[in-house]
Amino acid sequence: NHVNVVRVFNYYLYPEQLVGYIVMEQIAGSDLPGHIKDHPEQINEVFEQTIDGFCHLEQKQILHRDIRDSNLMVSRDGVVKIIDLGFGKRIETSDDFDKSISLNWWCELPEEFASGTYDFQTELYFVGKLFEQVIARNDIDHFKYRDVLGRMCQRNPRDRIASFAEVQSSISQ
Repeated sequence: NHVNVVRVFNYYLYPEQLVGYIVMEQIAGSDLPGHIKDHPEQINEVFEQTIDGFCHLEQKQILHRDIRDSNLMVSRDGVVKIIDLGFGKRIETSDDFDKSISLNWWCELPEEFASGTYDFQTELYFVGKLFEQVIARNDIDHFKYRDVLGRMCQRNPRDRIASFAEVQSSISQ
């Protein structure tokens, strides 16, 4: 339960039909690129809220595993919502960081994919690349977290900032 993560009310699994359904709160607004296109002045606040939401997921040991522009919504009143947890995964052991899904990724892949790893640093990378893309597409020059974003987007996880909590701490200063 976090203001920047869509609320999930229930889920229904039908294994015999190989299908499942997740019942979530409805978000009236637009996806991240659409919102920033219409409100480029809000890029810093949208970034902060996104980091808050992913920091919460990290603290709860939940990987989203499908970070793309259509899975970040901004409500009409400017609240970021991380949506579509259909590929989400609760982490209980280190084995849970094995890359068990392969999606059509929209940006250059991080180096840890070569070793079959998908962890919170991978999530950090994809969130960073998403914001890097939105900022470039909208020719935004007033983004105040460029240094942090640059550290999020390093392909090598050893060069990347360590966690969403570290990003949150950096932007709170």
